Amino acid sequence: MYAIRAVLLAAAVCAASGARAALVSADDAIFGVGSLTFDSVSLLQWLDLPLSTNRSVNEISAEFGLGGDFEGFRYASRDEVVILWQHAGITTITLGTDAAYSATDAAAVQALVALLGYTAPPGANTFPYARGLTATLTPAGGGNVFSPFVQLCDQIGRRDCLTVTTAKAIAGAALTTTFAAADIGHWLVRETFVPLPPALLLLAGPLALLLRSRIGTAR
Repeated sequence: MYAIRAVLLAAAVCAASGARAALVSADDAIFGVGSLTFDSVSLLQWLDLPLSTNRSVNEISAEFGLGGDFEGFRYASRDEVVILWQHAGITTITLGTDAAYSATDAAAVQALVALLGYTAPPGANTFPYARGLTATLTPAGGGNVFSPFVQLCDQIGRRDCLTVTTAKAIAGAALTTTFAAADIGHWLVRETFVPLPPALLLLAGPLALLLRSRIGTAR
């Protein structure tokens, strides 16, 4: 089973109290140690981006079913990705245009990319980043593509360092559902079931009886 269990009770407490989201690294029985990022507020488990690079939308989508490489996962929407960024403490997020992010976001961006994994690691490119395709459809040349893709990078001052962009071309290739690239992954998530703490389960019986007695009195 997943090591994520260790944080489920804390997640339930955080969600109930309105506490700020905690993003933590978690293990997966298939993908290994540290392959997931768990959001304690949305209760979503995010698969590391490098684990889905070099695959097209069609290829990924075909692996969601029973026995597939990504069984139990689904595509995240752009809005879900943006919420993840916000839960990570990132405040400067632009939609549809390139923009630099502020120095105050630097630590949050670097921490989030460290959790999600680089699709273009430091040293391999002019700037390191993590890119992934979402489930949000955007019209493109008479068809639909899975875009915008979401890009995070950890170098301040780059105009395109933190964006959700509607770019339709990378190196001249259209982002169709058959497009794949070594530096682009896919934003894949799965829901987490959070069991009720034992103390709450003990209260469930008396509360049910109290509710039943009040309903009977009202009649």
